[in-house]
Amino acid sequence: MKALVTGGSGYIGSWVVRQLLEDNQEAKVLVRETDDLRNLTGLEVEYAYGDVRDYHSLCRALDSCDRVFHLAAIYAMWLPNPSIMDSVNVQGSKNVFEARP
Repeated sequence: MKALVTGGSGYIGSWVVRQLLEDNQEAKVLVRETDDLRNLTGLEVEYAYGDVRDYHSLCRALDSCDRVFHLAAIYAMWLPNPSIMDSVNVQGSKNVFEARP
């Protein structure tokens, strides 16, 4: 089985990836070009470049995956532009739930 992990480069997401690998499962991680990938250093994962806000990149990322662990989110207490929180946390989640390979 192969799982797509959104937010897999983050702290919690990277631990989900580690657990998948420990359980002898394949992991594909949705990452943006600008993501810091240090939490995934040394792990045998496949990278899918995209963004939860981009429905089509999610569909491409889901190709060959059996399931999704959706952990991508903005968790700031304040942002100069709060609409980004809505576009990632609300619209991004909606895209993940509706995406098809």
